[in-house]
Amino acid sequence: TTGQTITNSPVGLGTLVMNAGGLMSDGTVRTLVNPVTVGGNISLGGPVAGNSLYMLGAMSLGSSTRTVTITSPQATVTQEGIVSGTAGLTLAGQGTLVLTVLVDVTRLPGARAHRRHASL
Repeated sequence: TTGQTITNSPVGLGTLVMNAGGLMSDGTVRTLVNPVTVGGNISLGGPVAGNSLYMLGAMSLGSSTRTVTITSPQATVTQEGIVSGTAGLTLAGQGTLVLTVLVDVTRLPGARAHRRHASL
């Protein structure tokens, strides 16, 4: 959503800053268009498939390795915006994290690019 103005979002109109904690839907698959700044380890998704999230904005991980936990194997979090950071990203839990943009593996250690998807 680079260049688009956010006019309506479940979490407000600006950048979502997550320094810890989690983000879970209410049982309905939700789409977030906001850019996200991750300042700590976070949990995404929830215990059922309806807790899946689509995140369309860019995600900045900063300069430390971040752990993203998706606990339930039924939950999928799809990150469609650019993921950036100078350290790394670790996936924990049994859920699925889908990165739909090409990840610059030289700038995000630990990610392996495969076509237009990256796997962690």
